[in-house]
Amino acid sequence: MPAPTPRTLSVPLEQLLVNPHPCSGKAPMPVDDELTRFLAALSPAHLEKVRAQPRERQEQLAAAWETELSEDTDLDTLSELSPAAAADEAAKRVVREFFEE
Repeated sequence: MPAPTPRTLSVPLEQLLVNPHPCSGKAPMPVDDELTRFLAALSPAHLEKVRAQPRERQEQLAAAWETELSEDTDLDTLSELSPAAAADEAAKRVVREFFEE
């Protein structure tokens, strides 16, 4: 029997990073998708902190994460090189801002 071959997921970049720009004509992603992507970008320690928060607070943090990704020009450059690294860095910044005064 031949060895299994690895599979890759084909996911549009905008689904991994940020909601499409309001002027793009695309509808913004639902909050659940935003929250899911934010939680996936968190380190295990930060994930535990965020999961301990009420759902409304988690959604606020996810929205702050989206804003950080879309408005920080340094992250724009990083996202061209490594979208996952940009998402991770934005998540770290949001957690630091909200939890580590």
